[in-house]
Amino acid sequence: MDTNSLVLAVVIAFAFSFATETSLGQVGTNTSAVQGSSKKNPTTEGTAATQGSAIQNSTPTTPFEQRFWRYLSANNYKNWAPVPGQSGDFTNGQSPHGELVKMYLNRVAAGNTETLPVGSVIIKENYDADQSMNSVTVMYKSQGFNPAGKDWYWAKYNADGSIATTGPDKGNLKVAGRFQGCIDCHQTAGGDDFAFFND
Repeated sequence: MDTNSLVLAVVIAFAFSFATETSLGQVGTNTSAVQGSSKKNPTTEGTAATQGSAIQNSTPTTPFEQRFWRYLSANNYKNWAPVPGQSGDFTNGQSPHGELVKMYLNRVAAGNTETLPVGSVIIKENYDADQSMNSVTVMYKSQGFNPAGKDWYWAKYNADGSIATTGPDKGNLKVAGRFQGCIDCHQTAGGDDFAFFND
């Protein structure tokens, strides 16, 4: 088996194992990934009906944000739909995102950009002016995750896929889960959906 075939086999095996653990519409969260939350861990409390995004029959040992990044990478999000009206090329960005950005929508989000139903994933690659990627920011709508924040799960990944953290002056918190900085900015979006691209 050549190297390319081996890599492909590993990617397919990982995607299959992740898919059997959970589908994107029912991805659980881990309290450790939810900064500032006193809620119980939805992966171990209640049922899928009461928690909306509970993983049934297992308690994950790998933090959700890491499993989610592996899922996004294995599903080659760069082949997802661009934001309506854009080609998938660079567009101008603004702080706290990059000077240039590229955006991608999964099928759920692309299928209904006005309401962005549960299961929607919006990815923004953030680039410096020299077109070098500095981070990837993600919004994932998970039923029951955070009703006050329209059920969006937030994550910011460094270019290498590791989860970003705030600086030491802000407690070195993971930028994942119910991250207040993301919520505070995005709640000003029109349409009461926390997304700016469809305003």
